[in-house]
Amino acid sequence: MKTKCIKLSFLLDMSSCSSEPCFNGGSCVEQLYGYTCVCQHGFHGDNCETEIPTCATEPCHNGGTCVTQAGGYVCVCRGGFTGKHCHNKTSSCSIEPCFNGGSCVEQLHGYTCACQLGFRGDNCEIELPSCATELCNNGGTCVTPDGGYVCVCRGEFNGQHWKIKAFVYSTSFTR
Repeated sequence: MKTKCIKLSFLLDMSSCSSEPCFNGGSCVEQLYGYTCVCQHGFHGDNCETEIPTCATEPCHNGGTCVTQAGGYVCVCRGGFTGKHCHNKTSSCSIEPCFNGGSCVEQLHGYTCACQLGFRGDNCEIELPSCATELCNNGGTCVTPDGGYVCVCRGEFNGQHWKIKAFVYSTSFTR
């Protein structure tokens, strides 16, 4: 018995990417001898099969601490910074550090307080004595320069509150 051979000819058109070899949303790119996977953020490996721990990429800036959570991470920012990745510098004045009606003024590295009349201190926390509470003695007149007070004494008195009578010395020479 004779066997007859038949020549079959067909073209198998199968690309390397047709089997969708890339995982986790990776994109397959045809190469001359195979394929390469371009992985989504957070994945790596030949087929994007390995998840990169979210905090391993150090996503938090300016000293922020990365805390892994279900489905991602959260950055716990240091004081003075805010935002998803701690990129935003907060205003030093946002905490309202000035007391007694003082106005907060932003500075390059912090703030200063512009105090209302009658107050001083880094945060306007110290009340200065005023003419209403500190009366001058012996007829002295109270004035308020620079937010404090000063007693202007009558001629024969001196001292902080003009309680001390001044001594007048006179010297006369005879020839």
